[in-house]
Amino acid sequence: AIKQRLRNFFTYLHIKEGVQYDYRDIAVKFTRNLPTDLVGMADVIVKLQQVVSQETLLTLLPFVENPKLEFNKFHAEQQRLADVSKEKSNAE
Repeated sequence: AIKQRLRNFFTYLHIKEGVQYDYRDIAVKFTRNLPTDLVGMADVIVKLQQVVSQETLLTLLPFVENPKLEFNKFHAEQQRLADVSKEKSNAE
């Protein structure tokens, strides 16, 4: 049913806008809408800290959509905080 809707939508776009898309290029992913136990998940992440990479641990968190981007943002933020604390210690 979803593929049929996509096909109809892309047909509409082709007629209306003149752009051509193939509905078969869309990967449909179903995710169960279950409540997650974030406290339990955080406990698992803490226990796996020295066993698994940080990026892999980020994939366990349901609210992190792009673990690689989140990992890079975290390191950039840590670097910025380290630079700020260096500047403060040099100023004193």
